[in-house]
Amino acid sequence: MASPKYDLFNYITLEDATWHQHGVFWPVEGAQKLIATEDGGAVMYLDQVSTKGTWLITTLDPDYPFGSYFMPATERFLDGFLPWLAEGEI
Repeated sequence: MASPKYDLFNYITLEDATWHQHGVFWPVEGAQKLIATEDGGAVMYLDQVSTKGTWLITTLDPDYPFGSYFMPATERFLDGFLPWLAEGEI
């Protein structure tokens, strides 16, 4: 976790967000890395600087593994992520 105090992590743990990812991003300066790799790449980050909006960007893809019932972490991730998102915490 690059930002363990970020409020999303009141809903999910790092283990809930740990399965394969599809590469990493190298965020623009000023973006907040939430989950990072050891070499500084971002698996999940929050960008509130490059546009007038807010982007939560991730290389995690829980949809297919969750629907195929073969990766339990994706269910835990969605069980925390979706309520966090619905509550407007972003």
